[in-house]
Amino acid sequence: MDSSSFDKNGMIRISKINVRQLLAALVIDSKGENQLNIITTLGDTEPDWLDMDDLEFLVSVVESQQECKCIMRMVSSYIPNPKNMTIGNQAISIIEAYRNGQAFPNGLTICQLYEKEKVIEVKNWWAEYKKSDE
Repeated sequence: MDSSSFDKNGMIRISKINVRQLLAALVIDSKGENQLNIITTLGDTEPDWLDMDDLEFLVSVVESQQECKCIMRMVSSYIPNPKNMTIGNQAISIIEAYRNGQAFPNGLTICQLYEKEKVIEVKNWWAEYKKSDE
């Protein structure tokens, strides 16, 4: 990401990045004892910020168990617990915001853990959604 993606305090301007850059920023690059494993974002996206390629990419990673950071908006006073957070969970959170016509992040913190049933639901939704776009 280039420097325009960050404010002077190192917060990510989420409206200046794409979904692949966001997921790359969420990846935990090293584990340290005192790391919070949280990224702080500034602003939000437009509700329609994802295109079909973005959605296909997100669906392709919904089963990823790669550990990642939680998202905390600058206005939040609550620090989420990133224990067990995965790229798959974050991808589902992004897809759910899109499905509900919401900007992202659609909460003060994004750190939701999902069960296997949600993965199946998202994959089924995608199969139907893709058909309706053809």
